[in-house]
Amino acid sequence: MTDHPTYCTVRELVMAAIWTRMSGAASPIFTSGGSGNQTLILSIPLLFTADELEADEYRTMRAVLCAHAINLYFKSHLEAVAHTCVGVSAAAGAAGATVLWLADGDETGVTHAINTLVGSLYGMVWDGARLSCALKGSTAAVEAINAARMAASGFALPAGEGIIGHNVRDTLQRIKRTMPGAICNA
Repeated sequence: MTDHPTYCTVRELVMAAIWTRMSGAASPIFTSGGSGNQTLILSIPLLFTADELEADEYRTMRAVLCAHAINLYFKSHLEAVAHTCVGVSAAAGAAGATVLWLADGDETGVTHAINTLVGSLYGMVWDGARLSCALKGSTAAVEAINAARMAASGFALPAGEGIIGHNVRDTLQRIKRTMPGAICNA
């Protein structure tokens, strides 16, 4: 599904784009879940994968639409978790799910990809919109591709492993339970 040069290119592009935004450059960008950085994290790995798999325009656009919907779903469940970088978890989950879908993954595989990402990235500290977002975002983008690859090969974190639930909704509920009294950072 992906090779090493793609990982490097995705990481570099996401990092450069977010760094530029966080440095104050005036560059308009479409937002997902209210964040341009989330758009970059979910779209760059997705579009690189679509290109590698030679997905047609219709399938690619469906994947982009699904990625934004998944990102919003994550945000609706996690926006109250104030001290974690919700954007990274949400956008990476969306990217991982749709990268796997582009590679003909099924619903079970998509769940495994999302749970792998959440198990890997959850807990990344949110410290405000800063230049460090470039590093966090680029890590998330590459991990999205990696989680999709792992799920495609049958890897899954078992339910009960840390915050991992039986499905995505259960995992998101477990995250919320670990953060009682959290405040909204949207």
